Amino acid sequence: MQRFPRSVAGVSVAVLAAATFAPPAVAAVTTPAPPEYQTRGVLDDLLGLDLGGTLDGLVGRAQQTQLRQLLGLLQSGRTPTGTDLAPLTGILDQLAGTAGLPAGVQSLLQQIVDLLDAGGTTPLAPGVLTPVGRLLQQLATTDGVPTPVAQLLDGLGDTLDGDGTAGLPISGALSLPASAVDALNGVLSALQNGGQPTAELLRPLIPLLQQVAATPGLPASLSSLIGGLVGTLQGTNGMLDPLVTGQLSSVLGLVGNTAGVDTATRDTIQRTTTILNGAAGTPGAPGAPGAGGSAGGTTGAGGGGSAAPLSRRATARDKAVVKKVVLNRQRTIASVTIACPKSAPATCVVKLGARSRGKLAVRRTIGTRIAPNKSKVARLRLTATATRALRRRGGSLRVNLATTFGTQKFSASKAVKLARPKAKVKMKAKSRLDRR
Repeated sequence: MQRFPRSVAGVSVAVLAAATFAPPAVAAVTTPAPPEYQTRGVLDDLLGLDLGGTLDGLVGRAQQTQLRQLLGLLQSGRTPTGTDLAPLTGILDQLAGTAGLPAGVQSLLQQIVDLLDAGGTTPLAPGVLTPVGRLLQQLATTDGVPTPVAQLLDGLGDTLDGDGTAGLPISGALSLPASAVDALNGVLSALQNGGQPTAELLRPLIPLLQQVAATPGLPASLSSLIGGLVGTLQGTNGMLDPLVTGQLSSVLGLVGNTAGVDTATRDTIQRTTTILNGAAGTPGAPGAPGAGGSAGGTTGAGGGGSAAPLSRRATARDKAVVKKVVLNRQRTIASVTIACPKSAPATCVVKLGARSRGKLAVRRTIGTRIAPNKSKVARLRLTATATRALRRRGGSLRVNLATTFGTQKFSASKAVKLARPKAKVKMKAKSRLDRR
């Protein structure tokens, strides 16, 4: 899966734990490394909306219970229907009505809702679920979203997104005209030469998207979603919102995985989506089959999942590092500040644990994703044994961090020393003479 930016449509994000997959090796890309894109400024200009807080308000205990039941249903292997996803649809519908939301993002959220509503009691095709999963994974990484909610959204998103190999839900083969393929190659060339993924640069893709939307047999709701992306490209100038860029990449990925698309075009789409996902910070690698991995899907513990396809081979200097470790007074929770360096070729997918006195000191390891040049605080809950030992005798707690970029793994650690508590001085009882 691809990486998320720290904010999505005014949403700041906080990612959660997920199970790790080892993705198939991706062929080395010999083209110039994609440039770094500045999405933070765009997000900061989105009226300062606190969508993390909005999500917190929308997903209360009752909604969390429903989402947890839905996640269990999906993880059991059941192909969901629109009716199954009704709890999720209701939350997204309310989110789409958030006051002050940019029109393009509001329209996109509503189209995702319509996509789910149109399913009814019929099992939804993987190609229909992919855009929904991608959206949930972006929302899961929002600052202000409580950890349990983020975990549920990320787990649901990962399960719905599948393994990144879904194509368009059509019965026949897809035929793309030479002019559309030429336009796609032109966009890729412009991006590789340092062009920003603005609406102006991506507009040559409109004829391709329009043809895909008009493909016979394509579900009307998915066709409407693609049409909405076309409308956004036509009516926007400058940088696109990361949510829109992520959905555009998702649709291109579906096209690349559809029967009838030749290998050369599929490779072009994979390289294009890799760059777009770098700009949007989207999870998943919607390019050629096997190019992307799957982020974890379990609630709670788990690994961080697979990283996005790399623009270059990672080195040790690209790994995430532990900046600070702070324990609460009760020594039950360690707050760990983790940073992903700006040089990282993709999102840092990390797995975090801790040991004390040579023994595992946490109840469960946790995984998370961090965008390059960003940091976040992860909270490790210590075991009762570790807490008791640190309270009584002090000692050191070593936090271990594993960073994954595709098939490459790097390790880092940081230890914090805790002083032995001072012994309490017992006051000697005064004699009767002393009391006088």
